[in-house]
Amino acid sequence: MRQLARLLRTSGKEHSIALINLDLDNFQSINNSLGHEIGNQVLQASGTCLRHLMRPDDWLARVGSDEFILLRPMAMADRGQALQWAEDIRRTLGNTPGMDTGLAVQPSASLGVALAPDHGQDPDTLLRCANTALMEAKQHGKNQLRVYSPEISLQLRERLELELSLARAIDREQLRLIYQPQIDRSGSRIAGAEALLRWRDQSGRTVSPNVFIPLAERTGQIHTIGLWVIEEACRQLHTWHRQGLRLGKLAINISALQLGAEHPSLSELLAGALQSYDLAPENLELEITETALLNDPGRAGEQLRQLADSGFSLAIDDFGTGYSSLAMLHSLPLDKLKIDRFFVDRLGNDDADLAIVKATIVMAKELGLMTLAEGVETREQLRMLQNLGCDQFQGHLLGRPMGADAFGSLLRGTAAA
Repeated sequence: MRQLARLLRTSGKEHSIALINLDLDNFQSINNSLGHEIGNQVLQASGTCLRHLMRPDDWLARVGSDEFILLRPMAMADRGQALQWAEDIRRTLGNTPGMDTGLAVQPSASLGVALAPDHGQDPDTLLRCANTALMEAKQHGKNQLRVYSPEISLQLRERLELELSLARAIDREQLRLIYQPQIDRSGSRIAGAEALLRWRDQSGRTVSPNVFIPLAERTGQIHTIGLWVIEEACRQLHTWHRQGLRLGKLAINISALQLGAEHPSLSELLAGALQSYDLAPENLELEITETALLNDPGRAGEQLRQLADSGFSLAIDDFGTGYSSLAMLHSLPLDKLKIDRFFVDRLGNDDADLAIVKATIVMAKELGLMTLAEGVETREQLRMLQNLGCDQFQGHLLGRPMGADAFGSLLRGTAAA
């Protein structure tokens, strides 16, 4: 801090200072899995690597467990070189096999860059801007580089406000489930439904699940929200049963973090909700994405086998978009494949996608699995899928997502017919 203050004080109007805030990715995992001695070697190797990328008048400091600050004074006209310097650092750290430790350890780094006087003229402001840029880099994954801009601060502030608002969404009764029918092969009978989570925040704005679900997973709020979804879905299913309305199965989406939880486990949470609302496991279908199974395949497989043994139906959502489809089909106790809407959208327009859908349905039948096509929007798509032998369908052609009362009326009308 003293060195940064001195540089800022003595820099003339024609001079600038580049400040890089660097954080090693997954350093805690290295410490936990390989031990602190190896972690120390990685830190030392990282410091050595950084020193080789410095000029005589640069400044390097380790300011935290795995965090470094680099300073470079330069002429105002040369500020564009700061980004190249930061990129050289990022690339070199990520491409130094073993980091000279003799081990297969190669941590990458995330970097945030701030420039004086553009982004601040005092140490606290400049460091805050570099840290904001670093946080933005980490939001976009590992091995990333970001330069500070006022827009980044605004985005982070909005993200924080959204995070705080989501934490209070259940208490404020802002979450709700809507239900989309799943239709059998005839194209007319309701075979089940999928419960879809929606959030309308305090301003009345509907926040996309593509925004708030990843946020909930990143902050850990997915456990509280996931439990609410389970209990609300069971409560509504119990209400329909009391009204004499029967639904094949109600599908709920399960996050990878829910699948990996241990105390309480997903099995325990589901058992508690079913008991509270006098339901059986056969009433529910649990949808898991392929990518959710990649985080911890061993734990996920163990949990799915427990759930299947308890009587729950298991479906793989968005099938065909992941990377381990065949391995999962071979080893996991699945009941249904949901063919991703990406392939359904292109039926009739792309022979390759038609071949993929046909092969998926044939393979599923050979394995004794049901198939459901998502995103069915046209009668032509429905006709093609029926001809291919698909078992169930879901999409706007057959029924848009709707509130519980509207779905109850739909069930009632179907039963009367």
